[in-house]
Amino acid sequence: MPKHPFPLPAFLTGALLLAQPSMASPALAQIGRGGDQPAPNAAANAYRTEVRNRLSQLVIKLAEKWDGSDPGEVASLYAQRGVIVLGPERTIEGRDAIRSAFGATLRHMRGVVLTIDDYDLSGELAFVRGTMVYELLHDQAAGTQETATYAMVLRRQRNDDWLIQEHVVAGTPALPEVKKARVSSSSQESVIKQ
Repeated sequence: MPKHPFPLPAFLTGALLLAQPSMASPALAQIGRGGDQPAPNAAANAYRTEVRNRLSQLVIKLAEKWDGSDPGEVASLYAQRGVIVLGPERTIEGRDAIRSAFGATLRHMRGVVLTIDDYDLSGELAFVRGTMVYELLHDQAAGTQETATYAMVLRRQRNDDWLIQEHVVAGTPALPEVKKARVSSSSQESVIKQ
């Protein structure tokens, strides 16, 4: 009888060691959520709903503060470098300029009602599109009821608050001319461009 070059027990041990990695245990191969964790879509949908509710509250607060007597309160809803675009020819850049604009010209838009018609979310940014209804007060004539569409880009801050980064109002509101066009701040110059 021929002799095996390797003793049989060592051969079997080696074969088992080689075969072991290729045989996956069914219990070890299953990777999944634990029993208490919600499905990923449920968690994402809950987050989207929570953000939409928070943004709805912010839009309601913006409409309420728009008519307020303190332009600083409404400007605080905008980011430090926030922008308001009023039609194709007027841009208000920076929180200080926004505060000045609310004190000077935007206060002529009274009874502001904002609706959210569409909403999307991408990471730290939210996109809102809606309708803005307001009464435009005129110096020498009766006020007129105006309707415009708007779009906003909002950014979540580190403290979990949302601030308006950009606010674009379609159309060209017939607001009075701005007497003071430049406002200086210590860090940068905020400008109302016409």
